[in-house]
Amino acid sequence: MKNPTEILVPGQKGKKQASEKKPANEQLILFRRLSKMPKNPDEMLKILETASGVDKSDLRYRLAGPGFGVMRPKVTPEALDNCIKDMADFGIPAAVVAKSDVAVPKLPPQAKRVNLSDDFIEFQTAEEETILRVDETTDLLVIVTDLSGKAVKQIMTTIAYTSQVQDKPFEEVLKKLSMSQGAAVFYDMKENPAKGGVFIDSGAFVFLGLNEHLSPSVSVNFRTMVDEAIRRSKTHAVDYYFGIAALPGAKPNWDEGKSNIERRLGVYAHYMMVASRNELFTSDASAAQNGEALREETWDGSESEDADDFSGLEPPPPVEHSRFFGMFQGSVSDVIGSLIGVGAIFFFAVAGMEWIKGGAWFWEIVLGISIAITGAGIFCYSLLLLYYKRMVENTPTSKIRSHSMGITELTGRARPYYDLRTSHTLTRCIFFECRYYSYQRTNEGSQWKLVRTISSGKLPFYIEDDTGRVLINPKGAYYSLTRSRQTIRGRFIPSLAIKVDDPNTRVIEDMIPIGANIYVLGSAHIQRHGKTHRERLMDKLRSVKQDPSQMARYDRNSDGHIDAEEWDAAREDIESSVYAESLTSDKRSYETVVIEKPKFGLLPFIVADSEEGLLRKFAIRSWLFLGCGATAFACGIGILL
Repeated sequence: MKNPTEILVPGQKGKKQASEKKPANEQLILFRRLSKMPKNPDEMLKILETASGVDKSDLRYRLAGPGFGVMRPKVTPEALDNCIKDMADFGIPAAVVAKSDVAVPKLPPQAKRVNLSDDFIEFQTAEEETILRVDETTDLLVIVTDLSGKAVKQIMTTIAYTSQVQDKPFEEVLKKLSMSQGAAVFYDMKENPAKGGVFIDSGAFVFLGLNEHLSPSVSVNFRTMVDEAIRRSKTHAVDYYFGIAALPGAKPNWDEGKSNIERRLGVYAHYMMVASRNELFTSDASAAQNGEALREETWDGSESEDADDFSGLEPPPPVEHSRFFGMFQGSVSDVIGSLIGVGAIFFFAVAGMEWIKGGAWFWEIVLGISIAITGAGIFCYSLLLLYYKRMVENTPTSKIRSHSMGITELTGRARPYYDLRTSHTLTRCIFFECRYYSYQRTNEGSQWKLVRTISSGKLPFYIEDDTGRVLINPKGAYYSLTRSRQTIRGRFIPSLAIKVDDPNTRVIEDMIPIGANIYVLGSAHIQRHGKTHRERLMDKLRSVKQDPSQMARYDRNSDGHIDAEEWDAAREDIESSVYAESLTSDKRSYETVVIEKPKFGLLPFIVADSEEGLLRKFAIRSWLFLGCGATAFACGIGILL
């Protein structure tokens, strides 16, 4: 977008004062919601409860969230102005409006064509009659959405998971909404909105009037049209929370027909017009000053690196890589299953060789027994996968704060235990694999050749939800995690933030980023750190026995020998000193909980993206191995017979 900054739409002349014209039971307070409640909101809620007459538990629910909100005050019309001022003091822009102003389920006329020039953009009917013209004198209000609801549901899911409003740049939001069935409502706020508005459905629109900006993609054309309208306007305000903001009468049911969704959009559009007339739209700078732009978040729900303090994390220990087991990404049982599968393929190939079938009976018996054993092994492995699938289905998901010892199932977001960074770009993560390629030219041709691979290995990390965090030791775990990938051409020097252009070098980094959604099924154990009081006491007694000078302190009769009575007194004194040291020392013993591989080998230890994807993978693999194992076993018995 050429003019991405959201600008305040100026107030309109003759702004309605609903508190002076309407009775109290026909008035609403329309306000811009906070993206996040303050850490200690009790004082704010108490003041606003007194000012509005609305219960503070209801206020806690209404004040924070995406877009605009509405509440019905329970005070006299004369007290409403003080309520608005109190809300403004807490960074909540608000205005008193009449119900009749926001209960109109009608969209402006629908445009079918567009005419773009250097100075203006016109939205026209199918007969090329102008409905709305946007130029340098227009105060523009833009409402964009996705009529299919797909993109809106994705944004709602992200907000519900993170409990945070996604304050992303409008360019990213517009791109997301336009990918399905983009729609927009434009209003010229200087004119009468009933006459100065237009509705556009990208699925029933002709973009030929974009001229040289025309693209084969409908979504690109839709974004271009919105961008060009904003660029040509005098001022503009944008909103994209239709279907997300909780406004009475404006909440669509995406399973209803298109006409019902458009009717709800009409109600929502009138809310936005009233908000614009009352100057409730704020710029990004104002939002930051009012405490709205509290934290930047990505679309998948993961926080930016600045949101966490990674200081104090230790660097990861060196990892010893096994070339053999490095070929298998999974637990020991998964490695065994892979080896059995490779063995089955080998024996099937051998079974098809005529020279073995035509050989001596001894080789036929060996071949039959080998294939039968391999088939039985594959069959047993399929039963193990079914057993894992059943355990995943039957184990309830727990909160971290309340999970039990032993087999437990948790979901949350990944947090670092070590200060782990990728080897090339130094991107923070909990796992990475970096592959370096070099473009080499030979007599036989040119190709990219793998030069080296660097992997972090499975290092400990935390999993965190809204109740706490717990340490995961993934050694021996079955990994089923989607890895983020970034490809870098040339060489990169992170310490200097310099990229050297080298067309013959390519680096591919696969990683599991911080904040990724994690599902864990494993065994929770108590892990003790430091020495216990008894261990410290025994060490102290041992050191005293080995030091004659210290032993002489307890020889009360100076006979050169410590008798039983003197030793009891020495032990009591040493125990008191050890206890005193344990109270003042920072290196006292403590216990933590860690999720790791169960002691019984057949119990599962799984780290995955989600439970649903894991169940689907287990189901496919178990039935595949079941069929292959039964077939191999039958072939082996057939050869023996």
